[in-house]
Amino acid sequence: MTITTNNPASRYGMPVILDDDGSVMDYADGIRAIRRHCALSTTELGAICGVSRRTVEGWECGRSPSAAALNAIALHLGDMLTNHQPIDYKNETVPNHPTG
Repeated sequence: MTITTNNPASRYGMPVILDDDGSVMDYADGIRAIRRHCALSTTELGAICGVSRRTVEGWECGRSPSAAALNAIALHLGDMLTNHQPIDYKNETVPNHPTG
């Protein structure tokens, strides 16, 4: 699984989520899969992105995340997604990110 702008489905710099086969995932399914793969709660993923847990829940119900949020996920969780290794992210320090 990966988040990238280097895909024909990515337009105007908006990252897309690709599954392990390289197919583009819906944001709702992709965000949920990333969160579960990394063993994060909606609150913890929200902290990484600088948003509330309700915002993450909204993404998982079909609202589109911002490019900034997807980039924050890629920055903080990208290696775990690419290497297919779940980790205990709960013991890591997560810097604050501005919203928007």
